[in-house]
Parts: sequence; C-alpha cells; structure tokens
Amino acid sequence: AVGVGVEYRVSKVALERNISAINPFTLQVADVGHIALNSDEINDDFGWNVGLMFRPSETWSVGVSYRAPITIDYEGEADFQQISTGNAQFDGLVAAGFPPDQKIKTSVDFPGIASFGIATTAIPTWTFEFDAVLMTWSEFETLVVDFENPSTPDLVNEENWEDSWSY
Repeated sequence: AVGVGVEYRVSKVALERNISAINPFTLQVADVGHIALNSDEINDDFGWNVGLMFRPSETWSVGVSYRAPITIDYEGEADFQQISTGNAQFDGLVAAGFPPDQKIKTSVDFPGIASFGIATTAIPTWTFEFDAVLMTWSEFETLVVDFENPSTPDLVNEENWEDSWSY
C-alpha cells in the first residue's frame, strides 16, 4: 500500500526571557528587564508526507513513513519591561538605553519525521509490533528574532539540537 498526503500545521510563538547587564557600581550581573515575544495570530504552513506498507505474508507487515520538515514564519510584538534593581542611578542608565516595544519577525524549523515499523499476528488474537521514529531536530540550528527597530540588536539563539530516536 502507498499513501501520500498534505499536512497543514498551525502554531503560535510565545517566548520570554530576562535581560541582564553588569551593574557598573557593583560589577555584578543584574536582571534589568524582561522581554515577552508573541506572534500576532496563529501562523500556518503546509507540508507533505508519504507512507508505504508491505505485507509479505498473512501474519507480517512492514511499514515506513516520512513527514517532511516545515518552516513557519511568524510576525508579532516584543514587549520590553524594565526591572528595578534597587539602585536609582543604575536604573536611570538602563532606562536611557532600554528598547521600546516593537514588531518582530522570526521563523521556526519543525523537524522531518521518519518512521519504520514491523508487526506480526503470528500468535492468534495478539499483535506484536516494533516501531522506530527519527525526529530530525538537527534542522533547528538557530532561532533568530528580527526586531523592527534597527537600534535593537536581533536576538540569535544557537539551538544546535540533535536528532532523536524513539522506539
């Protein structure tokens, strides 16, 4: 048997993190702000998949399938909030250079998925099956958030995820 299909994926992005800086008065790192990134709406894209199944006998079946990777682009808002450090001078310095709320763009690379399975019904009323699934997370190398304001440096997170297997 052969099957092919179209996959429709929908998602939103919500990322949060604190912003830190070195306090010039204490020479220690302090959290000076918080940023929340949210996509405006649900974003979507299409992918494809294919599957094959072979039955060499009445009691055995073997199958493979593949779902192609999908990249979804997002647009949204970045909300910057300053965190008080308790030092008025340092807080004033931070406020002078603190980024304004602004629009963002980013993309997320979702992995391809390859599956293999074998099953038998050699014992009546029982089915025994073994599956192996490979998720190609290594395709998700970096997450880049592009800020609309050119004076706000883009956020670049090195992800470098590794592929994973499940059995």
